[in-house]
Amino acid sequence: PGFKMSILPILKEMEEWKQIIKDFDTKIIFNYRRDYLKRAIGLYSSEYLGDRTSIGGINISQNHTVADNRCEFGVGCSFRVTDMSDLHCILTRSWKTTKYKRDGVAELTNDC
Repeated sequence: PGFKMSILPILKEMEEWKQIIKDFDTKIIFNYRRDYLKRAIGLYSSEYLGDRTSIGGINISQNHTVADNRCEFGVGCSFRVTDMSDLHCILTRSWKTTKYKRDGVAELTNDC
């Protein structure tokens, strides 16, 4: 059994989580995207184009299948990046956030 949660609360209470890991033989799996550009493009569609399908998922009716109609949802299968400075901002933020999380996970698990 397990559950999904943000890594940030764990990083804020590092010592408490280290103790939980030791006391209950708990495993923390950190899921992140290595490709910063791909992550930034996904965030760009959400933050600058207003596409919420990547956040809330795709709600489809009984008459449609995701495979057949995926490109009809949100901004579609492809879209133009019209503001490179916005993309650069997201890319930089994505890299810094992922580095912060990876460094935190490394510290959290250094003696496990």
